[in-house]
Amino acid sequence: MIKSWIRKDFPYRPGAKRTGDRFGLRHDALGSPAHLGDDRSGDPNHFVMPFDGEIYWSLEKDSAFGSILRIIPLDFGETEIQVAHTIRRDGFKAKINCRYNSGDLLPVITGEIGLTYGPHSHTEWIIKYSDDNYKYFLADGEFIADKEKVNDKYIKAHCEKYGMDTDKTTIYIKQQLYIWGIKTLYTNFAIRDCLPNYRTPQWGDGPVIIADPMKYLDI
Repeated sequence: MIKSWIRKDFPYRPGAKRTGDRFGLRHDALGSPAHLGDDRSGDPNHFVMPFDGEIYWSLEKDSAFGSILRIIPLDFGETEIQVAHTIRRDGFKAKINCRYNSGDLLPVITGEIGLTYGPHSHTEWIIKYSDDNYKYFLADGEFIADKEKVNDKYIKAHCEKYGMDTDKTTIYIKQQLYIWGIKTLYTNFAIRDCLPNYRTPQWGDGPVIIADPMKYLDI
């Protein structure tokens, strides 16, 4: 179960302030209404390995990510961190597959590739779906929407707070759930039927939980 792995002593992007949207509904109408990750500024631009493990990096020019950085722990085979918008520190474009120890400086930096409005990192925490993992996150958040219903009260309050159109936002949420294959969306996690091929996690295809990396890992 993922609970046995969670801890909050991960170095990752020390000194980089959070910018843009956190996990959950966006605060404006730019991009998809549900933001399934955590954004940090481009400066300082370095990445630190958060645990002993491997990284995989490659360019993905036709994706919103621009590139995919997958950070995979050695001690737990049912989770990984996936990061968007990075570029290689040395400027080359070849793929990277290397092992690093916790605290090592990684060979990538923040970039401005993919769907981005300036250099930053977008981080998603991916977990293999299981009933136990689902129940763990379910006990800790507020329901937003699934393919059958939406939390009208929550969405309305969110839109009023940030000056957004409630009706349009509700429509866009329903569209995103359908297009992205999101089964359910909460304030702290979402379940997707599968991820795009270039983001297939180490354990293979199938449903995944995407949870708020700041809330649970404090990275």
